[in-house]
Order: sequence, then structure tokens, then C-alpha cells
Amino acid sequence: MLRLLIGLVAAAFVAACSTVPEQRKIVTTTTIFQGPDHLKRGTIAVKPLDKIQEGSLEFKSVSEYLAKWLGLLGYIPTDDAPSYIAYISYGIDNGKTTSTSMPIYGQTGGGTSYTSGTVSSGSRFGTYSGTTTTMPTFGQIGAIPVDYTTFKRVVLIDIFRLENSQQPIKVYEIKAASAGSCGNINSVLPSIIDGIFANVPGENGKSKTAEIPWNGTC
Repeated sequence: MLRLLIGLVAAAFVAACSTVPEQRKIVTTTTIFQGPDHLKRGTIAVKPLDKIQEGSLEFKSVSEYLAKWLGLLGYIPTDDAPSYIAYISYGIDNGKTTSTSMPIYGQTGGGTSYTSGTVSSGSRFGTYSGTTTTMPTFGQIGAIPVDYTTFKRVVLIDIFRLENSQQPIKVYEIKAASAGSCGNINSVLPSIIDGIFANVPGENGKSKTAEIPWNGTC
């Protein structure tokens, strides 16, 4: 019985700790808008919406990851005269700090107690000692303050079809938002992109949420 009670207390403590945001998963909400003939496919190139990023090693990593997903979607990634272009932009805010408390669990009563003393009868004196054992009880014995910061991450992907010299036609407009404790956009961006394509092509104008496993490295 004692082991059972200790196990229950340990389980309660783990449950309390798991309320801290973003435990080994990235939650992403994606909204997709579809243009005309959005199911058509062809060659595609990935470009940054912000020209400053073009040519950077950071964007090279991001574009290659996105290109793999576009390939699974039926496009053919290329940099040579593509028939489609996918523009991607992404960012993260400065974070919002929230204060809360985490309960501390421990023994609240019971266990083994020791007693001792003396007794007298007329001119005679004696001593006694003994132990008393009762079933221990467990519960919340206090709380500690906890501050955590939540960051909002946003990813935008627009896919255009190029038709000769005509104005490019937008076929996909994808907006994704994620919030969590990691403030390094590059650490969570692959998981956010995974969450986006878990819902592509999706329903026009409808938002969907996906939970993607994450290694926790920030």
C-alpha cells in the first residue's frame, strides 16, 4: 500500500510539471486558401519573400526542407525556369512571460513516531520507550513560483503559377501560426512546416491544427 501511495504522488507531480508549455511537440494551426487549378503540378522553385535572405545558408536549409515537402505534394523542385514559385516568409515575436505556480507534493502525516519517558511509583522510578506506526498520507505541502515565456511563430507560404509573360497566378496562400516556449525559430521551423503539410491541400479557408513530435532542442 505504501508503494502505491508513493506512486500516486509521483504521478501527480509529473502531471503538474507537464503543464509547462511545449513538451516535446509543436502545435501548429494552418489556414489554407486555394486559387484556380490549385491541383495542377509542375516544376517549382522556393524563394524568400525577403530578398535579404536570398543566398544565406539559413534560407538554403529552409528552402531545401520546404522543397522536399513540395516534392511529396507532386511538384518537381528545380531552380531552372520553374513553372511555379513558392515564396516563404517566417518570423517570431519577443515572447510573452506568464507567472504561475507549481505545486510541491510530499508526506503530510503518518509514518513512524518514537516515544519515551519515565514513570514513578512511590520511591521507584522507571523508563519506557516505544514506536508507533500509522499509515502515511501524502498531498500538496506547498508551491513554488514559476515564470515561463511563450513565443508566437508565424510562417507564410504563397505559391504562384507562372504562365509565359502573363501575370503570375496565386494558387495557394498558406498561413500558419504556432506558440510555445522555444524562442529559436530555426529549431522549430521544420516541425512547423511538417504541421503545415499535415493539412495540405486541406479545405479552402478552413483552419486546422496539427501536433508534431519535437526533439526539444531549442
